[in-house]
Amino acid sequence: MISQTTQNIHIMNMNSLKINKTMKRIIPFIVFVALAAVANAQIVVNIKAKAQGSNEFISAVPAFSFTQSIKLVVDVSGVPNLVGAEPIYLWGFIQGCCGAPTNGDFCAQGDAGKMTKESANVWSIVLPSVKSYMGVGYKTAKDAAVAQSRPSDQTRFGFLVKKANGCGGFQSNDIEIPFTGPVYVKTEFEQFPANAAQTDVVTLTYNQDLETDATMKTQAEVYLYATADLVGGGSLEPFAPAVVGNTASLKLVKNGSQHTISILPSKFFTVPVGKQIDKVNVLIRSKTDAAINFGATQNVKIVKLKQ
Repeated sequence: MISQTTQNIHIMNMNSLKINKTMKRIIPFIVFVALAAVANAQIVVNIKAKAQGSNEFISAVPAFSFTQSIKLVVDVSGVPNLVGAEPIYLWGFIQGCCGAPTNGDFCAQGDAGKMTKESANVWSIVLPSVKSYMGVGYKTAKDAAVAQSRPSDQTRFGFLVKKANGCGGFQSNDIEIPFTGPVYVKTEFEQFPANAAQTDVVTLTYNQDLETDATMKTQAEVYLYATADLVGGGSLEPFAPAVVGNTASLKLVKNGSQHTISILPSKFFTVPVGKQIDKVNVLIRSKTDAAINFGATQNVKIVKLKQ
């Protein structure tokens, strides 16, 4: 049985990545964002798109927050390659952060981005919120660093409109509109990105200054122990518990009170051809802990993320 005073247990699930949290006590594995309360009223934003190449930031729009529903109404009559085209699609992004999960293939976009025809050359789409549309509470520790260097980008929602096949210039200009962004709140454990597949690099951050366990709080070195459960059965353990503390590549990089490690799950676990990781069981532990127990007595929480 592992010592409950020298390690914290978390589970990171993947079908792209589902994240479970298994621990001696419930500790968030993902970043939570603090947001000001806003009205539930939907905000309507009317935009007149221009031809590709005339990118612009439009500040004169109704104020809305990261979590507030918005209806984008876009007039494409000023975009020669889109005049009369049907249907029209939304392609969303936040500069310095990410593209919308529904974007897909620029040359063959799926129905998730399809807009509704309001009238000739006028198209609309309702977003429950920028946060839900982008698929993540994107303001993680890594994004906070980006925000410091490019603060304006982190409070602008960017998009363009296009044909399903936007290749060859069948798109509008890039448009950015301001929103009230989330505030980064540091937590003991963080993961970036929140939505990930087994072929994505995943960065885990352990903020030791927020540790409440006295023994773990004083560890000069902390290490990663991880196993993977495969879809359809089977598991992978690339490093046995007894060797973890003597394996340099499993040691988290220390920067003050913050410890980080990045893994590419498909390579870290050497996933067999044709197999997919269902979940990754993650343990942040001290150098000397050698006995591991992911027993049923531990408190398990499941956070479902992008499939």
